[in-house]
Amino acid sequence: MSPLSPVLELRDAAVRLGGVEILRRVTLAFPPACVTGLAGPNGAGKSTLLRSACGLVPLASGQALLDGRPVSAMSRRRLAAAVHLLPQNVQLSSPFTVREVVGMGRHPHLGRFTAPGPRDREIVEWAMEQTGVADLASRPVTQLSGGERQRALLARSLATEAPVLLLDEPTANLDILHQLEVMELLKGFAAQGKTVVAVLHDLNQVRKHCGHAALLGRGCVAAVGLPSEALNVENVEKVFGVSARTSGEDGHLAFSLPPRRN
Repeated sequence: MSPLSPVLELRDAAVRLGGVEILRRVTLAFPPACVTGLAGPNGAGKSTLLRSACGLVPLASGQALLDGRPVSAMSRRRLAAAVHLLPQNVQLSSPFTVREVVGMGRHPHLGRFTAPGPRDREIVEWAMEQTGVADLASRPVTQLSGGERQRALLARSLATEAPVLLLDEPTANLDILHQLEVMELLKGFAAQGKTVVAVLHDLNQVRKHCGHAALLGRGCVAAVGLPSEALNVENVEKVFGVSARTSGEDGHLAFSLPPRRN
């Protein structure tokens, strides 16, 4: 594996579902060793973008590329080892232990009837240590808090050893402390050389914790670049239809309803 993750990109990508165009001419490259925050209003196509980037949703036109190679030409097993998607609202209703859930991340590296070996077990233990759930290893996931559950799922993602991680709303429904913990984990993943793309609704979270940002509006890329530039007042007002302003030395965004028209 190269020191840095392969580059994942979309080129002129379009997605149509049920006759409706969800993404239109999207061109984006996600830099390695960096957390990219993917922001935009509900229905902008953020989840569809992640799923199309890893080949789970077919493109009507354009390409999804991993290190310049079409994702559509890669086998499912090879792709699963290279790109891991953590969808939103993962249901954990069976009482698997945390160690068992994290161990599921090794599936792309095992044959159909191959049992995990010493290296697989070592990686599972390492992933749990990295995400702070090692002390929960024997606990059923059904007994975890929301923050603990999310960290266990991130440990599973890390255990895949996939150099590209796509995370759909990893901080959703978490309190402030656990949101901060998750964002620190993502930055730690990027520091290891991984390409991390996270759908995030909190624009200030993107501006503060991400090294790169893409703003989607109505299925199109409205802005891309450094978070402070892509998520500036003008772009945010245009895409979200709100009034925005920055305050403080850190440029914190504040929002209000736009003036009513007479």
